[in-house]
Amino acid sequence: MKRTLPLLTAFVLVLVAGLVHGLSTGRWRTSHRLEEAVARLARVPQTIGAWHGQDGTMSDEEKRVAGIEGAVVRRYTNEATKESVSIMLICGPQGPISVHPPEVCFAGAGFEFETEPAHYSAQVPGLANPVDFKTARLNKKHRGVLMHMDLFWAWNADGTWTAPQEPRLHFAGQDALYKLYVYHVHSATEAASDQHVCQEFLGVLLPKLHEALFAK
Repeated sequence: MKRTLPLLTAFVLVLVAGLVHGLSTGRWRTSHRLEEAVARLARVPQTIGAWHGQDGTMSDEEKRVAGIEGAVVRRYTNEATKESVSIMLICGPQGPISVHPPEVCFAGAGFEFETEPAHYSAQVPGLANPVDFKTARLNKKHRGVLMHMDLFWAWNADGTWTAPQEPRLHFAGQDALYKLYVYHVHSATEAASDQHVCQEFLGVLLPKLHEALFAK
């Protein structure tokens, strides 16, 4: 009995650790909340004020590798200014979605980070809580022309967009998690004011997303 006690204790510790990890990542959880969250992506409007969207695609393989259950990939163009902003809104279990880094997504498209990520916080009219996004500028050369990308990203599990330092810990236990990327690509010769196009678009996009994703 004395010999088996340490082995039994070790087994229990391993079992508990595995159980905690599985629950925290949602590995074994089948959730109606997740199914509903994915279904609500279809409610994201194609037209938002003067901005008209054109859908892109994400392959089933890309979704499988990243643990994504549903996604909206769309490019919105302002009919008055002709400026375009793209979004990638993904949804899935909090485990894989919380660790889905932009360095992987956009490096595959040839972009490199020009600046370190910083925080962008704002009070958006129509939302009860301030939003907190991470933002950075990326670049790449396309046919000899240096292109810039202004990128914003954040997560949302309960109606508030936030970009915590440790998203996996922050969202642990959530059945479903959204992550939003908003980005504007322009040439290095365009006006510096173009850097604010994403911020302006977020101001009209986020209330509509709240209505689509979280309104009863």
